[in-house]
Amino acid sequence: MVAYLLLPILMFLVALATLVLAQNSDGRLNRLLAGFLVAGLVSVVSGIVRLTAPDATWASGAYIGTILGLAWSSVLLTWLIMALFIPQRFDQPLVRRLISAPYLLAIALLAIDSLLGLGWFYGGVAPDIGGGYRLLGGRYSLILIFLFMIGRIVPIVIAAVVAVREPRWRRLGSGLVLAMIASLVISSLNGSNGQLSELARLLIYVGQLPVFLVLAWATQRSESFRPSNQVLQAAINSLPDGLLVLDDAARVRYANSAALRLLHASNGQQPLLADLIAAAGFHSTQVQGESDGRRGRLTSGPTTLEITEATVSGDPVARQLMLLRDITLVERQSAALADSRDQLRVRAADLEASLREVQQRDEVINNLSLPLIPITQEITVLPLIGTFDALRSPKLVERLLCHVETSRVRMVLVDMTGVSAFDVSLARALRQVVGGVRLMGARVALCGVRPELAETIIHENFNWHEISLFATLQEGVQAMQLMARAAPPLSPTEQLSAPHP
Repeated sequence: MVAYLLLPILMFLVALATLVLAQNSDGRLNRLLAGFLVAGLVSVVSGIVRLTAPDATWASGAYIGTILGLAWSSVLLTWLIMALFIPQRFDQPLVRRLISAPYLLAIALLAIDSLLGLGWFYGGVAPDIGGGYRLLGGRYSLILIFLFMIGRIVPIVIAAVVAVREPRWRRLGSGLVLAMIASLVISSLNGSNGQLSELARLLIYVGQLPVFLVLAWATQRSESFRPSNQVLQAAINSLPDGLLVLDDAARVRYANSAALRLLHASNGQQPLLADLIAAAGFHSTQVQGESDGRRGRLTSGPTTLEITEATVSGDPVARQLMLLRDITLVERQSAALADSRDQLRVRAADLEASLREVQQRDEVINNLSLPLIPITQEITVLPLIGTFDALRSPKLVERLLCHVETSRVRMVLVDMTGVSAFDVSLARALRQVVGGVRLMGARVALCGVRPELAETIIHENFNWHEISLFATLQEGVQAMQLMARAAPPLSPTEQLSAPHP
C-alpha cells in the first residue's frame, strides 16, 4: 500500500525537476536544485523497490540505493544552501570539499564494506515482522550513522546562521530551517528495529517534501527576478526618451514623463496621436531607408524630435510603441559641423591659391636673382648676387644649363663680385656648370672671385684647362669678345638653330 502512495511523490519530484530545468537549465541554482530533486527521486524509487522487493537481494540493493540517494541529496542540499545564501563561500572549491567530506567518507566506507563483505557498517537485510525487509547494522554502524547525522545537521546550522545574521534572508532561512528539522524528525522514526507502521513508512518520504518546496521557491525567487509594476513604472519614467503606447485607433494609451514633457501634454489624457502632435505644434516628416523600425521626425521651430515606431504583438490593447528622442542639440551640432566643413573647404581653397601665388613669386624672384644678360649673340653674362646655400645653388646649375640649351650661346661669363655669403654647395654648383656647359659645346669663364671663394673652389678639383679666369667683369667681357671674333664662324646648321635677337 505504501509503495502505491509513493507514486504521487515520485511524479511530483519528476515534474518539479523538469520545470526547474525548463525555466533555466544554465543557472547554477537551477542545476543544483535539479540535482537535489534527482537524488530525492533516487531515494523514493529505492524505497518503492525496497517495499515491494521479492527477495533479500532486491531489498539489499534498494537499501544501498536509499542510503546513496540520501547522502548525495545531503551534499547537494548543503551546496544549494551555500549557493543561495553565501555564494562567495560556495565559489571556493576547498570549502565545498570540506563541507562534503562527511558524506563522501560515509559513502566510501559503505562501498568498501559492501564490496568486501566485511559487515562493519552494513549487515545486510532480514525479513521484517510486518512484511518486507529491514536493515541490519554492522559492528561499526554507529560511525556511519554519526557521519550521516553530521551531514544532516550541517545545512541546518548554515541556514540558521544565515537567518540570524542576514535580515533580508531571515524569513526564508527560518522556513528552511523548520522544514529541514521537520524532515529530520520524521526520518528518525526509522528506529533500530525497523518495525514501522505503513503511515510511519510513508511519513519518512513525505517529510522531505517541505524541504523540496521551500528550496524550489527560494531558488526561483533568487534565480528569476521579476520586477514589480512599480519598479517598471519608475524605470520607464526615468528614461530620457519619450515612450508612447498606441492602440488600434492610434490613440495614446500611455505616455511616460519624458513624452509628456516633449509633447507639452498632461497626464490622464488619451488623445489621438495626430491631435497630440498638432496640439504641440509639431509637423511630421517620414525618413526613408531605416531598417530597425519605421522612423520619422517631428519639427516645431528650432525643436526636432526623432520618432521610432515598433509594432506590438500579443497584447490585447497595445498595438504600437513609439519612442521620442529630442535631437535638437544634435541637429545644431550637425549644422555647425557642416558650416565648419564649408569654411574649411573655403580656407583650403584660399590656402592653395596663396600657395600658387607664392610659388609663382618664388619663380619670379629666382629668375630675377639669377639674371642672364646677353652681351652678344654668342656671349651671356650671369652676375651672382646675394647668398648661395644648398637650396639656391642647384637652381644656378638648372637655370644656366637651360639657357645654354635654348640660346645656343658659345661663352658664359659668371660674375661673382656680388656674392655676399656662400658654402661649399656653390663651389660644387660651379663645377657642375663648367662640366655641363662644356658638354653642350660652350665655355665658362669666372670673374670677381674673392680669396675665400677661391680657397673653397680649389678643394673641388676643377679642371683649370676648361675655364678662364678674369679679375673684373670688364676684363672678362673684353677678352670673351676677342675670343668670339677669333673663333671660327658658325656652321649653316648652327646658324639656323641659333635664336635671333
